[in-house]
Amino acid sequence: MVNSTSTPDDFVNIDEKIAALKLAAIDAYMYYYSWERKGDHYEPSMNNITEMPSIFDVLDHPPRVTRPGSDGEGGGDWSCSNWDIGKKVFGAWNDKSYGDAFEHIRTRIHDAIAPWKPSFPTHWSIQAEADAGWQAISEISTGSVKYRKIVDKGGTDGDSEETTSPETPGLVEAFDGVKTDCNTMKGNFADSIKLNFYDNLRGVTNNLRDAAIYWNSSLNAEAAIFKEVRKSVSKVIDDARSACETLASGGNPPSLIATLKLVDAVAKMATAAGQEHPDPGSVTSAATETAIATIELNDSMEVDIEGDGQGAKAGDYDDVLKFVESSLKSVSEKMRRAESAIEKSINSKLDEMSGGGKSSYDLQFEPVTDSSEFTKVDDATLKRLSTNRLPTISGHLRTCADKIMSVSMSNVVIRNVNCGYGAHGPSGGFEEMRETLGNLLRDLAWEVENGAANIETGRKLTESADEDNRNAFDQKLRDIADKKDKRSDIKMGHGHRWDLS
Repeated sequence: MVNSTSTPDDFVNIDEKIAALKLAAIDAYMYYYSWERKGDHYEPSMNNITEMPSIFDVLDHPPRVTRPGSDGEGGGDWSCSNWDIGKKVFGAWNDKSYGDAFEHIRTRIHDAIAPWKPSFPTHWSIQAEADAGWQAISEISTGSVKYRKIVDKGGTDGDSEETTSPETPGLVEAFDGVKTDCNTMKGNFADSIKLNFYDNLRGVTNNLRDAAIYWNSSLNAEAAIFKEVRKSVSKVIDDARSACETLASGGNPPSLIATLKLVDAVAKMATAAGQEHPDPGSVTSAATETAIATIELNDSMEVDIEGDGQGAKAGDYDDVLKFVESSLKSVSEKMRRAESAIEKSINSKLDEMSGGGKSSYDLQFEPVTDSSEFTKVDDATLKRLSTNRLPTISGHLRTCADKIMSVSMSNVVIRNVNCGYGAHGPSGGFEEMRETLGNLLRDLAWEVENGAANIETGRKLTESADEDNRNAFDQKLRDIADKKDKRSDIKMGHGHRWDLS
């Protein structure tokens, strides 16, 4: 069985590999038709020739067919004095058809490799986009989160490793400050502030972060898939070339089998043990069961001529070319199935987020509408909440949204439409979830900002005991509560999953 070695970066030399395969396949073809290589041309094999008028004619003026160059191109020019072999190939006499035969072989190889040529994205470019996603998600991390990412170490198959995303100091400090301030206040308003701006807000923020990690893990999955596919395609070409070289030299027919493994190709994501989650009974408790999310692809592929899983003897050049064609078709099909599984998983997560778990990702505060609720609250504490704590939180939410909206799958996985799951892979589901996450984060930021405005307006009520002023401020509080200026109605994707109207 042919067993060549391919490194993770072999695909960058694919042009040279294809050229070597073309040349080896043509050598094997000529050997099959009783020609042997003599330097830069082929001559009839003395061991196989059965049709010749005189051995002396052959020795004095042996027929010649030019061999292709090192790039596998050209060749096929036949020349001979007073001799004609008389065999037919592809429906034409030998002295007229070698160039056509060579081109036919090259075309078969070209057509088989076409989905991956002239360019096929590197897994590094996809991983770079995933890294941008991790940076975006770090904006809203209120605790350490573990995830897996694709890594190559020193040219070896590193595959993946566990990485810990640290908490965001400014955001954690703001949330902890809200909790501290709430503990210094008394009364219904203080309880409402703690429920809205600490328990529920922190919980929803964590859930959005977990959903974003789940979403971004699909980019890690794509990086893993592309890496394995590149290695598999490269190995098919390597093994076919090696088999043809063996045949062209008169060696024993080699066995051929191709394998593509996409086992655990998707980076597994799980929240870290001990991560802080909201208290039982809070608005986010429904999401705790989905906080640990795993996407797995367990798939493998084997292609051999006889289909028995053991590999089969490649008796001639045509067997080898059939192996290349069937193997690369199978690689593309397995890639399609893997990418389809990714999109299905993303859509399933979107359905969960917009279904029964909707309130775990979308929080609407109940603002204060009666100025009397502010009477037992310290003015300095309210000002710190409205002008420092809450703006810090909303700032991180908006920054995360902006960074997430800049991450694209389609830009880095684009390829031949016949390769895997279409030209852009599972980008449709990925970018729908990106838009949903971005809008949810911006909507949540707006809720925080609106809440800060509500608190600041109420704080000012304590500055005057004038009844008319208090009535006017009470109306302002009610106007804020009406949410007439709400800037983010989330209506995204198929079937308008998010419709908050």
